[in-house]
Amino acid sequence: MIEHSFCLWLHNWSRMYGAVAYACRLNDLLRKNGIYWGEKKIFMTFELHPDLKRDGIPVGRFPLCLVLLINDRSYPWFVLVPERENVRDTIDLKVPDYERLWKESRVFGGGIMQVFSGEKLNVAALGNVTPQLHVHHIVRFSNDPAWPAPIWGKQPMVPYDAEGIHQVRDKLNAAMISGFEVMA
Repeated sequence: MIEHSFCLWLHNWSRMYGAVAYACRLNDLLRKNGIYWGEKKIFMTFELHPDLKRDGIPVGRFPLCLVLLINDRSYPWFVLVPERENVRDTIDLKVPDYERLWKESRVFGGGIMQVFSGEKLNVAALGNVTPQLHVHHIVRFSNDPAWPAPIWGKQPMVPYDAEGIHQVRDKLNAAMISGFEVMA
């Protein structure tokens, strides 16, 4: 339950730093904790869809998106998942989140293309099988197993071992992608 003094602190903080900063700070404080006001939940906690939990390895995050490495070493394949509840499509995002998603996508895409020396970047948000909004970022090469076709269904997924995951995290660290924090 939110204490009255905490609410006053947030209100005063917002007066000093402005409404946008207040909204960002409040979002950061609440999104990870299902915060309640009395008996009414005022903020939903983010939960990753089971398909994404099964196939993805958390490797980092931006202010909006959790970044997963898809567990298939055949391709440098990542998914950005906006940490918002009940979002199926980009049109479900509020305008600031929509703009942030594409900014994070652009910055991340540039970083992974550089660090993996890719020839082509495939970016897609399909969601026909997994209904939670997620945006695929796949670094492609003319010699990859599916080239030039889409990667889906071309071959069974080849899982990473622990060393392979560590190497991907090291590459992401080396890329120094703006606004992106690599997770251990």
